[in-house]
Amino acid sequence: MAEQLAPVAPPKHVWRRIQSQLGLTDEVTEVVPLKPNPGSKIWPMLASAALLLLAVLAVRYDPEVPQPQYQQIAIFNNAEAEPVWLLEISETEIIVRATASLQQRAENDYQLWIVVQDGRAPISLGLLPQGGRISLDKLPIYDQISIAALAVSLEPLGGSPNGLPTEVLYTTQPVTL
Repeated sequence: MAEQLAPVAPPKHVWRRIQSQLGLTDEVTEVVPLKPNPGSKIWPMLASAALLLLAVLAVRYDPEVPQPQYQQIAIFNNAEAEPVWLLEISETEIIVRATASLQQRAENDYQLWIVVQDGRAPISLGLLPQGGRISLDKLPIYDQISIAALAVSLEPLGGSPNGLPTEVLYTTQPVTL
């Protein structure tokens, strides 16, 4: 098939380029350096600055998770003055954390109480954890009364059988922040 086509000579500039690329000529071509564009240095710097900014934002990005604003805290200490429960009291909840100093009792529960200033019967806030953390609902009455103290009682499993503390072990004062 190639024999049927008439030969065509390539233009001289194409032939010279082919020979030059193959190293078949001794011809030295003059290399003219390009003048640097004054704006060409700014783009790499801007790209570097943008990458640095993205890296900083990626490391520092912390989606805002609303944290409860604690109004009060309370710490119950044992006889050795070691904390056994830590309480954080917000507008709606009481976060209770048991510490390693707490003596756990499989046959009993611990119950949290409000000791009211006016002398009326203590008000139960709920059972306390013997390990870890729980969230108790903050009763509306909590902000409507004068609190003399918070107390922890030792109760049978399930809590106080008669709505009153059985054996008060610890008391503390909530501290307003």
